[in-house]
Amino acid sequence: MAKSFDSHDWENDAEWNRYLNNLYFPNDTMREHLIFKFKQRYYKDQIDPDYVVRDYKANASSSTSTTSSNTTNQRTSPSNNNNSNNNQQRSSSPPPTQQSQQQPQPAAAARASPQYSHFLYVSWVVAQLAIFLLTILFLFTNNPTYFYRAFLASIISYSIPLFQTYEGTFDRERLIDTALKNDNAHFLMLGLIMYFLGPPSLVLLMPNFTYSLFHLLGVLAPKVRNNAFIYKYVTLLQSKRQRAIEFAVQMEMWIMVFLIFSIFRGASPICVFAYYKFLKIRYATNQMSRMMFAEVGRKVDHFVNTTAWLPSLLRKIIIKVKAYVSQE
Repeated sequence: MAKSFDSHDWENDAEWNRYLNNLYFPNDTMREHLIFKFKQRYYKDQIDPDYVVRDYKANASSSTSTTSSNTTNQRTSPSNNNNSNNNQQRSSSPPPTQQSQQQPQPAAAARASPQYSHFLYVSWVVAQLAIFLLTILFLFTNNPTYFYRAFLASIISYSIPLFQTYEGTFDRERLIDTALKNDNAHFLMLGLIMYFLGPPSLVLLMPNFTYSLFHLLGVLAPKVRNNAFIYKYVTLLQSKRQRAIEFAVQMEMWIMVFLIFSIFRGASPICVFAYYKFLKIRYATNQMSRMMFAEVGRKVDHFVNTTAWLPSLLRKIIIKVKAYVSQE
């Protein structure tokens, strides 16, 4: 089983590369350690459910022993005397500082156990399912309790991957600066804003609902491969992923307009300001958001320049607001 994992074509696995692109590794983390952990999780969830998760330390030691054995063979060969020093340098053990980084403390090793990782994964799936179901319940009942619980589930679901990425491997002084480059951190921020300040509305739940739906489809797809009927419709929905994400990003922008008008119905201005900061971060770090903002900007320009009935005062206000937002 380990042989099939090691021989898997990771470079040409499009699904793995999309998964990897959604991860962010700070410069001072054990990148190889984290990638190996996420590779195993992906392989077990998407390819081989029977795969037995290995410890990174054991994997590193096995590769080191192979390298050292090759170096020993080179030393015993008379014809390789000229290259023995170079080979010895390449296969030498890392400096003490690197060795100490690659050997986790007992508590960290326990947290990195397969059982612990599985617990976090199941918790993440349950949280995503809660977002999906609570949004539907809010749609049919209009009960604010379901709205706030959906965002509470969102806070939990986006905290888990952040916890897995940064736990025990990161300088806390740079945590905020680096975490703001991570999509999970963005939506953790959104969840906190809406949980404490947001007015109950289905519009505010739509981006999280869309993302949770496709997270759940990704979990469900490998489980139903043997059922052709269900798998057909799951893959059909997954094929609409790009369009759905574009819709969710557009909804992120229109939520700002909704919140501004909600002020007249008693919504908190602090919520509007906090959400505006969220959009600024999204614009600065997310390519899809920048594309959608540019498209909306073109539509606004077209509307202002081609609408004859638009009052000149309102036209000037729209132009100034757009210029202010663009500068920000």
